[in-house]
Amino acid sequence: MYQQGILTLFHGSIYEFDEIMQAEIANAFMRKHKLTAKDFLVLDKKHNILQFIEKGYEPFHLMGNKGILKELELVFRRQKH
Repeated sequence: MYQQGILTLFHGSIYEFDEIMQAEIANAFMRKHKLTAKDFLVLDKKHNILQFIEKGYEPFHLMGNKGILKELELVFRRQKH
């Protein structure tokens, strides 16, 4: 189930919950913005998306993917200004 997309960047066969959330949100973000994994990694390097998701795991795991995507987009807008 989690063998496609960004999760293939994580090593090993047992994933932490925050890593699974990172992968799910990254995949949802890529689908929404029509990005390849390579394009996503460029954005991640610039904006620390995966780190943001990891640090926000506690509140994010209660929000659902749509809520987390909205939070990410708010962060991007703030960083552009």
